[in-house]
Amino acid sequence: MDYILLAQRPKAEIEGCMSLNPNEVEEVRWVSQEGCKDFVQRAGDPHARDEAARDGDWISPWFGEIEKALLHPWWSRIRRGEAVPPDGQIHRLKGAQEAMDMSS
Repeated sequence: MDYILLAQRPKAEIEGCMSLNPNEVEEVRWVSQEGCKDFVQRAGDPHARDEAARDGDWISPWFGEIEKALLHPWWSRIRRGEAVPPDGQIHRLKGAQEAMDMSS
């Protein structure tokens, strides 16, 4: 998982505006807030030693941390019809270093 799009618009309207590069996007999933929590909790660990722990969709380490630390407050504000203004911060989340190490 590399990208997150939060929007409160009709699904057909959003899909009509998306221009996805098939070399970069393998799959798009629409999930509810609870569905997102479940998705992250069920994610497999690509670095696990046993096969059972690797089972499940793999997500980047930073996405799991975004989900825990930032995503749900944003999502809740959007559901209440509130804007989510930029906070002007660089968020240093657990998993960032691991993600950079994996890419080398």
